[in-house]
Amino acid sequence: MNVESGAGREARRRWKGMLYHALLACSLIAFPACNLVEKARPASVPEREDVDMPSIDAEAVAAGIRAILLPPEDTISPRKVLLSHPKLLYHFYRSRDFAPVWVQSFEPSSPMGKFLAVLEHVDEHGLDPAMYGSERISRLRSSFLSAPSAADSVLPLLDVAISDAAISLDTDLRAGVFAPMDLYPENFNLPVKPRRSSASVLAAVDIAEHFRTIAPRNGRYTSLQNALRLLRQMARGDTLETIPFPGGKIEPGQHATILGRIDRRIRFLRQLRLGGSPPLPENAFTSRYDAKGYTVYDSALVENVKEFQRNHGLLDDGVIGERTVKMLNMPLAERIRLVRLNLERCRWLNFPDTGSYVRINIPEFYLHAVHDDRTVERIKVCLGMRYTVVIRGHRPMNYQTPMTWGYISAIVLNPPWYVPPSIAARETYYAALKDSTYLRRHNYRIVRGDSVLRSGSIRLKEYDPNNLPFRFVQGPGEANALGRIKFVFDNPFGIYLHDTPKRKPFTYATRTVSHGCIRVEEPMRLLSFLLTPRDRWTLDSVRQYLDRTQATKTFSLARKTPIYIDYMTVWVDTDGVIQFRDDVYGKNRVLAHAFAALPGAKW
Repeated sequence: MNVESGAGREARRRWKGMLYHALLACSLIAFPACNLVEKARPASVPEREDVDMPSIDAEAVAAGIRAILLPPEDTISPRKVLLSHPKLLYHFYRSRDFAPVWVQSFEPSSPMGKFLAVLEHVDEHGLDPAMYGSERISRLRSSFLSAPSAADSVLPLLDVAISDAAISLDTDLRAGVFAPMDLYPENFNLPVKPRRSSASVLAAVDIAEHFRTIAPRNGRYTSLQNALRLLRQMARGDTLETIPFPGGKIEPGQHATILGRIDRRIRFLRQLRLGGSPPLPENAFTSRYDAKGYTVYDSALVENVKEFQRNHGLLDDGVIGERTVKMLNMPLAERIRLVRLNLERCRWLNFPDTGSYVRINIPEFYLHAVHDDRTVERIKVCLGMRYTVVIRGHRPMNYQTPMTWGYISAIVLNPPWYVPPSIAARETYYAALKDSTYLRRHNYRIVRGDSVLRSGSIRLKEYDPNNLPFRFVQGPGEANALGRIKFVFDNPFGIYLHDTPKRKPFTYATRTVSHGCIRVEEPMRLLSFLLTPRDRWTLDSVRQYLDRTQATKTFSLARKTPIYIDYMTVWVDTDGVIQFRDDVYGKNRVLAHAFAALPGAKW
């Protein structure tokens, strides 16, 4: 199997469209009956009507394919650089003496017809046919049908273009358009499908069945496909008018003239639920606020606002503030774009929907303990700060919680906290320098090797905070930054889950407050999920131990439970409701920019 790097392929994609038109202008394709670069209305995918095929000279087509591809070591072929997979195509066609794959028949039931039907419906996966050269394929096909005498020039190009598109689509549906490690090199370590391009798709007996088989079929993916279909139905002919923000919050019991518009918008958006009736346009909904003089923000609307806020990750207090109005005004086109981005994320991931595991979705700020595709515990978590921390004299530090995975294998009761060097240099050092009692009051020790130093014997001013020869260690106890329980799992970032004495952040809607580790609001609920009858420790024995001592105790779990920390800003919940969340770490922007750089892609 030949492998082509994701970065190399995307670089080739970005400029092959422009180069294609330049080469055409230089008469690369020489037939007078058709102008391939005229700016006629492009067809994304050609109609597949029955065609009376003129006979073709198979040997001439094969010779044309051979001339297009050339040996892969030849670097001067102008036609070859238009392709995303020139080496794969060369080796595949050479194995069959450069005989064509597609152009023997143009009928809908032919391999070409079936593939063009697949290409026409890639938008069901949030993809764009233009990403696979659909316009070029359409023009080449039309050119041959209007001028069969140009077969020797056009058919080789058409056959190779379809093969190139099939390989690209095969790769993209299997494992995603992009390699996530290329987009997020610093903080991505989730198990993903191998992204390898292969010409084996060209040997498929039934090309349509092949693509049906390789597309993701897990619940996360198919529910997002249904969400995309629903949103497109809602967006047909329905442009949402902007609801003006009044400049101040609207609280229950207050009067406001825009409540009717808010009521109708919420009723319209409550259709963002799978399995319901065909969606109605917004102007089909009426509101009691349309009655003359009724402007009171009453309890019925408050409950609907709270539901809307929950479905968008907002604080569900019923208060209509700027963020709530902004979410109400989100264009349907933007919602569609977000679903498309998250379909791409689903194509990357390679972890199961079955068995017992823990999953944390960063933009949701919840931990899900899952058993056989059913969430048995849903617990609030706090995650890493969203912004890069910049302190004068120090290297900028990114404390975002990484997308990673591992196995929760051990529990630490009454854990000490070994302050990481980055936090010690930026925070603990300066706090101790400013307040001579800080270390003692917060139960910190200064440790060098195996020795504990007296804090009074250390003159901190004499040390560079970026190169401290000792460590700050906070002793166990209720005030310890890790609380009373620490959950250990293997990962390359050195993060873990833990209890915390800081409870207020759990009342926030956006809980980006930590240095990267994950604070769990109710650690005992998580522990009850992780423990099995094979463990010597029980929930009761853990509670009893914590009640009687602050001594540190570590024990291994009989069952190592997988944990996955991923990043989805749109998903469908168990009730069929489409959930939207803020792009807290800006990862949507990175992915959308990558899509927009592809030639022909509409983003």
